[in-house]
Amino acid sequence: MIYCVIENFNKYTNQDADKFDIKGYFGNVYGLIDKDNSSTTESEAWIEKQGYTIKTTSQAQALVDDGITEYNNMNFSLASGTVTQGGITLE
Repeated sequence: MIYCVIENFNKYTNQDADKFDIKGYFGNVYGLIDKDNSSTTESEAWIEKQGYTIKTTSQAQALVDDGITEYNNMNFSLASGTVTQGGITLE
């Protein structure tokens, strides 16, 4: 799986969905893997074509952790004061 930050999914088409899967995380981080699960050739090409930057797992993890913290802080101040989201560890 490879990771990148995607702000807008307008560029993701049905043809792309036939080639690779996308899994979303906090912090606008998305993990992409080709349908055959043996490579990331199609997903890497798509990321490059769209002008996104591939993130290392540790870079993506830091962004996800920050996204969780931001979510929890917002939830804590707006709702009951209870943190509702735990940690997420990327593959």
